[in-house]
Amino acid sequence: MLITVTGCQQRDATAAKQPPAPPPPAVIVAEIQQRSVQVSAEFVAQTQGVPTVEIRARVQGVLEQVRFKEGSEVQRGQVLFVIQQDEYKAALQSARAQLAKAQADLTRAKDASVVDRARAQLDQAKADLGKNQADVARYRPLVKEQAIPQQDLDTAVSREQAAGAGVQAAEAGLKDTVLSQRTSIQLAEAAVEAGKAAVIQADLNLRYTTVQSPISGIISKVAVDTGNLVGKGEPTLLATVSSIH
Repeated sequence: MLITVTGCQQRDATAAKQPPAPPPPAVIVAEIQQRSVQVSAEFVAQTQGVPTVEIRARVQGVLEQVRFKEGSEVQRGQVLFVIQQDEYKAALQSARAQLAKAQADLTRAKDASVVDRARAQLDQAKADLGKNQADVARYRPLVKEQAIPQQDLDTAVSREQAAGAGVQAAEAGLKDTVLSQRTSIQLAEAAVEAGKAAVIQADLNLRYTTVQSPISGIISKVAVDTGNLVGKGEPTLLATVSSIH
């Protein structure tokens, strides 16, 4: 009986030494629902706008024609506007005439006949000098021999001196003629080049009176009505063309 009592006391003491049980963990409960989920993604990209070209008048003049329907499709190279051309046609004709004159002046400047005449005059002057020198050489011994009077020798000497001066003048004349011709040729060549440039510019201005579309696309409303002056001071905006490709 004593043993049984002792065993019960030991179990009670062991139970008293154990810690209390921890509380149950907290749990979040969500209600499950069925629905569509949107999936998104990000990409690196580059956007480009629709090319738009401004149609402007590059020369001054009265707008005469509009050759398209507003809002219609136009093709590259299609004539859109026509500016009055009379003034520019006349300017081109004048430039061509000036070029023709400059070319004719150049031809005359290159004419060798002027130099040839100056060279011929020099040759003649040298021939005259040679003749007079021969006369002086022939007269000197004759005067010593008193075969001719002294006056004849003096006259021959005077002619020789005059002929020598004539040669110098002819040489200077030839040199001046050659220099003058060279200068005339240079000036004429410059005039020809200027004339060519004037013709090119006049022709370009005439071409600018016909305004063409640089691209294919849809053209906007006309910005300027016919009969108005365009291109005065700065290029006038006439319309815009937006590419459709």
